[in-house]
Amino acid sequence: MAETRLFHFSEDDSIETFEPRPVEVPSDRAAGQEWLNGPLVWAVEENFQATYLFPRDCPRIVIWPTPATSSADLEKWWVTDLAHSLPTWSGSG
Repeated sequence: MAETRLFHFSEDDSIETFEPRPVEVPSDRAAGQEWLNGPLVWAVEENFQATYLFPRDCPRIVIWPTPATSSADLEKWWVTDLAHSLPTWSGSG
């Protein structure tokens, strides 16, 4: 089984160590999930890091193929197996 790699993105390039922060607005949680209101560091898996490679205020959409993706869509969007996601974004102009 492959090792899971996690990534954290920040606009503050002076951060050397990511320290958990308390949640600003706690939510009602199901039993056993109360820890989600505690101090956390937000991280994403490698496959989803593309959604964080754009500025925070930049509208973006990233699509991934799934087992339910049609053959037509696979042929249209994934003509090669080199990409696991396709990002697109909207400029300000």
